[in-house]
Amino acid sequence: MHPTVWKLEGYETTEGAEEVLRTVAVDGEYPAECIVLGRNAPMPRVEHWIETAAPLSGFAGFAVGRSIWQEPLQGLLSGQIKRQEGVESIAARYRTLIDDYSTYQHPSASQTSGVFTSQNPRLTPDREQKIREALSGAHKDGATVPAWMADTLLAEVDALRAEVGTRVSGQ
Repeated sequence: MHPTVWKLEGYETTEGAEEVLRTVAVDGEYPAECIVLGRNAPMPRVEHWIETAAPLSGFAGFAVGRSIWQEPLQGLLSGQIKRQEGVESIAARYRTLIDDYSTYQHPSASQTSGVFTSQNPRLTPDREQKIREALSGAHKDGATVPAWMADTLLAEVDALRAEVGTRVSGQ
């Protein structure tokens, strides 16, 4: 089995991130990209990791969860904030990381067939096809992807595809 995406924790220095990219690139027969994980770190730390990795060819994005939603969720559950405030906080944190990545993203990334394009920063036709193929056999009791996750991912793909269509027809 050869991964096409390596989910890796953030790097403090460009040199550290480049060393990892060199290691991933050693297996030239099976090219792979890397994404930065949030590791439940505070937002400023995650932003630094994204700023460090995004300019480097070989990093294709980020996968951040708890760093985005844990604090607002704790505020909601403790009654310190209302649901809408929590939703807005999570959305703002996610948007911040997207903007950070877009700001520092390596120059050739928007010209490639990778994950990020100028048309849609999260979906390209080749990635959509890979997602659909990977999820075609998902089932609830299987050892692969649970059906609920497959449904969620496919709904996101469909929403992104519709968004692209709306933007294209509305221009």
